[in-house]
Amino acid sequence: MDTPRLAHALGYAGLIPFVFYALGHRTFPDLLASRDAIAALAFYAAIIVSFMAGLHWAYALVAPDLEDRERKRLLVVSVIPPIAAWILLGQLGQRDFLLAAAPCLIAVIAIDAHLRRKHWFPPWFWRLRVQLTTVAVISLVVAYL
Repeated sequence: MDTPRLAHALGYAGLIPFVFYALGHRTFPDLLASRDAIAALAFYAAIIVSFMAGLHWAYALVAPDLEDRERKRLLVVSVIPPIAAWILLGQLGQRDFLLAAAPCLIAVIAIDAHLRRKHWFPPWFWRLRVQLTTVAVISLVVAYL
């Protein structure tokens, strides 16, 4: 399997918890309205924010044509969404965090948009990131409702 195909398969698989909860909480309200299910999705969303922001660290560390100033800026900016997610999760509680996690995911993709303009990753990756982020954000909002 080539890299883009594998990345797509793994990326879509990573959406399973988002979509399962967003669709399932209406179908199986007794099971998925529980505090444990809400906590599982909230923690998963925070993990995904951190995971995606970690890509920015990798870019900052390995991009050969990156000026030192931009490298440092990317390192600093990349920690803002995960730290925001951590603070929001602790302050808002798990259910409210489902809604608050959406802007954190959007902030991560905003950094990706900057990286896209710099051509630091292949075009297929940007399309994949938009698809994954869109489904994750919509799922979090639906799960919150």
